[in-house]
Amino acid sequence: MCRERKLGIGPETPAIIDQFTNISYVKDLKTVSYEFTYQNKEIEIFPEDMITELAFRAKLMKYGIFWMRLPKVRKGPPLYDLLMKELVSRASSNVNFEFEETLADERYKTLKDFFEDKLEQDDFTKLKDGYVVLDSKKKIIYFKRITMENWLKEKKSKVFQSSKEAMKLLNCVRHGYIEGQKNIWSVELPEFMFDSLEIKKPNPKSVSEMDEQYHVGKFRNPETKKNT
Repeated sequence: MCRERKLGIGPETPAIIDQFTNISYVKDLKTVSYEFTYQNKEIEIFPEDMITELAFRAKLMKYGIFWMRLPKVRKGPPLYDLLMKELVSRASSNVNFEFEETLADERYKTLKDFFEDKLEQDDFTKLKDGYVVLDSKKKIIYFKRITMENWLKEKKSKVFQSSKEAMKLLNCVRHGYIEGQKNIWSVELPEFMFDSLEIKKPNPKSVSEMDEQYHVGKFRNPETKKNT
């Protein structure tokens, strides 16, 4: 039966929770899983396995464990619900699969793909056509918010809730007008773009006979020439 807490403050978590050890969770962009050791077996469960005690029981049977259902109580929440609540609260993030690191990697890739997919150089008329424009001299990227919004929806990206979240991460700046285009956002060329873009660089200045550099090495001291 359910035990009462001291001072009579509601039912307590079933004592069987102490048989669950090494409780952790792994979160990714789609779901979360919980891992623990029970009866000397490493077990992984997902939210759908925790919804009901019947689902939990079926999951454990796949590990060769027959789960004895917890007794029913007359008052208060079911013991199974208390058990799952405590299991979730005791779980700590698995350090080998940190969600923040996974999310950061996915966001990095998403933004990189967006810029590479939509990039045009130095042609601001392309902004109205849904392109990202790079000012190759200033190393600044310009785009319309709707361009990023539509691209994220098209790719069904789950790493950003909206274009606003992505733009805040990039520290984008809004402009009223840029090169005659209205409602434009800008961001300094992200570091992750330098390696993937072939930015046009000015040709080195050609050297003529009028330049001092032209004569360097052309004429050398005769003694120096003999010693070489």
